[in-house]
Amino acid sequence: MKKIISSILVCFITICAFIPIEIKADENKSSQDFLDEFDSLQDDIDKVITIKDEKYVYNERNVIQVIENANFDFDGFNKKTGLNYTEEGFIKEVLYQLSTTEPKIVYSESSCSINTKGTYCGRNAVAEGWNYYRKFTDKTKSEADAKKWLKLYEDNMDKYQFDSIRNIQDVLPDWGRIIVGISSIAPAIETVYALNMCGALRRYNKGKCGTVIDTNKFTTSISGWSQDTFTL
Repeated sequence: MKKIISSILVCFITICAFIPIEIKADENKSSQDFLDEFDSLQDDIDKVITIKDEKYVYNERNVIQVIENANFDFDGFNKKTGLNYTEEGFIKEVLYQLSTTEPKIVYSESSCSINTKGTYCGRNAVAEGWNYYRKFTDKTKSEADAKKWLKLYEDNMDKYQFDSIRNIQDVLPDWGRIIVGISSIAPAIETVYALNMCGALRRYNKGKCGTVIDTNKFTTSISGWSQDTFTL
């Protein structure tokens, strides 16, 4: 699994950018520490699975052992992120995703590939892995999508009378990254999620090739790349 961007994105009128914020730690670990450890756990799971004929191939017991042997502190993770995982529940969800996800790229009819010697460029496609959703978007569509996320952010700022992004953060848990599901979230969290998506699209939409944006299935953390630098 590729590393997740550990930043909060701040958007000023028409410009979105990554702005790091300080994360307060409890006496033991910060939310960032927990998120990094959770990423590492998913990386370890990747080491015991392979892909063949657009299906995941794995030994169920090996996957379970990786999770159990990690001794991940789900209680501390939940406290710091507002999520609600148990080891048993996480194991069930991982096995479900491995058994049902088809890891392949589906290109849209409007996708126009530019030859970049094996890398991606100008693609419009979606892909899915056991722990992520991925979207390839060409340069023009990336900017259009960024504007849509920016409008959602601005509309929510006005509709819910948020004074500033800091005012929104005050009502959120101590998160180092946006880790929320956009389909059933509070307005404040949706607003910051929109801010992140706008910023990721603007940050990586450099050159002529467009963007690749990943959303983690378990935390909805956002990571991104320019298409011409992305490799599987």
